[in-house]
Amino acid sequence: MIDQLVKVIPQDVLQKLQQLSAQDFNAVLQSVKQQNPTEKQLDQSTMGKDGSVTNEDNVSNFECQTCGMRYARKDHLIRHQQNHSNINYECEHCGFTTKRKDVLTKHMKRKHDVKKKRTEGRRHTTPRKRQRIEDVGQLPEERVRNAREKDQFIKNGSGWQLEEVLQLDLCVTKYKPLKGGSYLELPTSLKRSNCILNIQNLDNKCFLWTVLSSMHNFQQNPENVENYVPFVNSVNMTGIEYPTPLSQISQFEKQNTTISVNIFGYEEGEIYPLYITKKTFCHHVNILYLKENNKSHYVLINNFNRFLSRTKKHREEHFFCYLCLQGFTDKCKLERHKADCGKFDFQKITLPKEGEVLNSKNMRKPPEFRL
Repeated sequence: MIDQLVKVIPQDVLQKLQQLSAQDFNAVLQSVKQQNPTEKQLDQSTMGKDGSVTNEDNVSNFECQTCGMRYARKDHLIRHQQNHSNINYECEHCGFTTKRKDVLTKHMKRKHDVKKKRTEGRRHTTPRKRQRIEDVGQLPEERVRNAREKDQFIKNGSGWQLEEVLQLDLCVTKYKPLKGGSYLELPTSLKRSNCILNIQNLDNKCFLWTVLSSMHNFQQNPENVENYVPFVNSVNMTGIEYPTPLSQISQFEKQNTTISVNIFGYEEGEIYPLYITKKTFCHHVNILYLKENNKSHYVLINNFNRFLSRTKKHREEHFFCYLCLQGFTDKCKLERHKADCGKFDFQKITLPKEGEVLNSKNMRKPPEFRL
């Protein structure tokens, strides 16, 4: 260790070290040992390119006035100067003595597993915990008074009384629920799609015939209602009215647990959802609701994806979402979309036309979008 110090320490510092007493020299030597440099590090830091000792990498700007030791940082010099003081720190467990307090703290922690003691001047306060107030008397009087006044107002009301009614306007309109009835001829645009089956019935049971046509496929004359008469008792239509309104579709699904139904509307070439089932893993039926003047009719959608693909410019196959009618070219993308779209109710999204710009001068009110 001393040989390595001779290589590192300048000549003028060595001369000052020789003038020190044995006790002071041992203190300096102990301070150097505490920094614990290895011989390899000393050799690398002191040897130049030609093998000679150099101090270019050991820039020392702070010098000890007692022993002449140089340090690159001021805090290192202050820590070293404690070795020249007359203050000694002694371990109360084994009698170990040192001139530096941090050395004593490390010694007690490593050798005796004793943590650093808190200073007497500091006061340690534990964080306050919220206490549950069970007695009303512990609350401030103002809070109790405000709570009682609020209860009295809710109980008794404002105290106002109605004296007379000067005018009353009552508007009454006849409610006409959407329901499917007898046969209607398909529009020309829907006939060309080749994915719709229109049952030619003369009664008001088009909903029943549409459901049965989805369960039984006939190659010849599938639109003939006589083909499905033998299967009428295969579905439970108890309490279902004819023509069947949309409000009773959910009742039909409850009575027939293996069947699920979706209803879509059609108006001026636009397709939009009217009723979307929440049931899964059932025999699924997609039905299109048509209306002409005072007549309405249900028809079966044989291939839902092909039916909506007519709205796309591209000829490639698309997979459509029942809830928002958005199409995807990949089935995996559709499944990922359903995970987010299923959090909301069904809707029809209408985007701006090409070249149309939506703007608003009111920054608090954004442009309106139709859903």
